[in-house]
Amino acid sequence: MSTHEKYNTVDHHHFDFSYRTAAGQFEYPSSGLMLVECADGRWFVQQEFGEEYSQFSGVVQSGEDVATKPTFYPNVDDAARAAFVFIKQLYPGTPDERLTEFLES
Repeated sequence: MSTHEKYNTVDHHHFDFSYRTAAGQFEYPSSGLMLVECADGRWFVQQEFGEEYSQFSGVVQSGEDVATKPTFYPNVDDAARAAFVFIKQLYPGTPDERLTEFLES
């Protein structure tokens, strides 16, 4: 069983950001997130690759992780805001504009 089957998922957005540091170097995350939509309209945050986000409660660790109870959000914007909080904890240099750009798209 996968999270797709367990939660009847219908859509997702990749939500990992690379960014340029003050020194001009690109920073690439070693873990990434997805925002996943269920058929009933709820959304949850799933770690797409890596292991760093496993420390956060309610983040599904992979597409095969059916043991973790996800935190559900009523819409994609709320899921994005929650995921961005996790991103900023691990990658504090991620520009806040990245969230704004996503929400406005």
